[in-house]
Amino acid sequence: MKLEMRKGIEIAGTERAIAYSRFSSVQVYVRTIPLQDMMTSKIEDFLHRKEIRDAYDLEFLVKKGVKADITSEKADQILATIDVLTRQDYNVKLSSLLEAD
Repeated sequence: MKLEMRKGIEIAGTERAIAYSRFSSVQVYVRTIPLQDMMTSKIEDFLHRKEIRDAYDLEFLVKKGVKADITSEKADQILATIDVLTRQDYNVKLSSLLEAD
């Protein structure tokens, strides 16, 4: 499980969610921001940092059914940023996020 904590950020609201792992039978409640807010934040993070880990998080959110409430210009920016990701981004940075088969 990865937890990300940030200081000094204004949060409009939180939700309770169950954090679980397939490696343990223990489940805990955590406070988290709504997935729609997470999507908005991750889009800005990706466009600012241009890191493949943020694109990976965006894909996760899309697969969960979270809609990106963005303009066509922002969508074009995202696609352009994906286009400049390098082979090293995919082979080194992304592979470190993925589980081995």
